[in-house]
Amino acid sequence: MLDHVVKANVNDLSDLKHRLFLSGFTIDPLLLGSLLENELKKGKSQFAIYTSYSAIRFEIELTLNFKWSIAEGKYYWHSYIARHAGFGDDTKDFAIKIDLRNGFQVSLHEVCNLFQGRYVLAASIDYQFNTYNAWIKVKAGRNSKYAKLQEFPASPHFKLKKMLRRLPILECRNKEAEDQLLLSLHEGNIEMVTFHDHRRRRQCLISADPEHKTIQIYKKAKHPP
Repeated sequence: MLDHVVKANVNDLSDLKHRLFLSGFTIDPLLLGSLLENELKKGKSQFAIYTSYSAIRFEIELTLNFKWSIAEGKYYWHSYIARHAGFGDDTKDFAIKIDLRNGFQVSLHEVCNLFQGRYVLAASIDYQFNTYNAWIKVKAGRNSKYAKLQEFPASPHFKLKKMLRRLPILECRNKEAEDQLLLSLHEGNIEMVTFHDHRRRRQCLISADPEHKTIQIYKKAKHPP
């Protein structure tokens, strides 16, 4: 297929912008939308947009890849690459590639948490287009171009809600607060909660650790990874 014969549909721009928004790509939406519109006008069968995102502890360079689908007659967001220099003691560039058609559906915020060695509960699409949920983290040791994601299938032995309720966490006594806490932990966040036991209250930071089937608890004063 020749690049110059491709013509974007009237809804392609709004559909792609909405897809980016849902995945947390809210960085300068006007600029991102303008870049996307310009690329669509060129009529190439595939193109990439380059941008960046400033996280709290590091800068992320982003490459967003788009392709034209002959079968669907429209453009779609194929994948994206997130890269930042240095990870822990590693001074080499470290990159994660997210394949949105056959792979884990991970938002920009969740990628930031993966960069910091945390676990994320992500939906995945296999090559037979079956969907399933699995916990993922960056696999130790990086000898390839992109870091590999280690998968921990959702296990009946790791029920996050049940494990939280075994702890004297005040937030779990309220359904809405508990649901918000679960969602945040699924995204790989570290959350501050209030422990209430023996008439004493103390605040701690917690995160999910499905690999070891536990919940990591950090003292408030200690900076988590």
